[in-house]
Amino acid sequence: MRNRNKVRNVLLIAVSMFCVFAGVCAGTPITVTSYTLTPGESGSFNYIDDGGVQLTDGFIGANNYGANLGNGNAYEWVGWAVANPTAVFQFGSPVTVTSVSIGFNRNNSASIHLPDTVTINGTPFSISANAIPDNTRGFLAFAGSWTGSSLTLNLSDTLGDPFGESWIFVDEVQITPEPGTFVLLGAGLALFALRKLR
Repeated sequence: MRNRNKVRNVLLIAVSMFCVFAGVCAGTPITVTSYTLTPGESGSFNYIDDGGVQLTDGFIGANNYGANLGNGNAYEWVGWAVANPTAVFQFGSPVTVTSVSIGFNRNNSASIHLPDTVTINGTPFSISANAIPDNTRGFLAFAGSWTGSSLTLNLSDTLGDPFGESWIFVDEVQITPEPGTFVLLGAGLALFALRKLR
């Protein structure tokens, strides 16, 4: 009887570990090892990417794009008025991506608009001009299935002003893997724990 209770308790611990691990990791963004990016441009402030980390550093901009959140005015934002930017994100190993979330700012009075097309590894997504409210920042999520050790992101503003009076602002890109990848890993860890405890 004691042995059966011990086995039952071990199984409960293993299942709990699996559920916690899978639940936490399923929504956890992938760690990007590095990325290349079309250089940001300057306007009222410098909307450049200092050190090539700003799109994945976890720092979110404010609704007021020019706010100083501790690193300088508009530091969190990378912006383009003329270029349609491309970013290529590198991962440590091949992975299946099922969601890409991009943090945008929209401020019509400052000529900061959303791109009309987001393309992820060749898959285009059309964006409504009012997908986020005016004078705010917000994430837009794009679902799909892309497998590889890198991911290419293009932002196109074909409706914008070719003379550089229409800006695209991005503060963060979050790339989320296929949940099954982490569920399998969690199950493996749970089974490993079970075997060790037995």
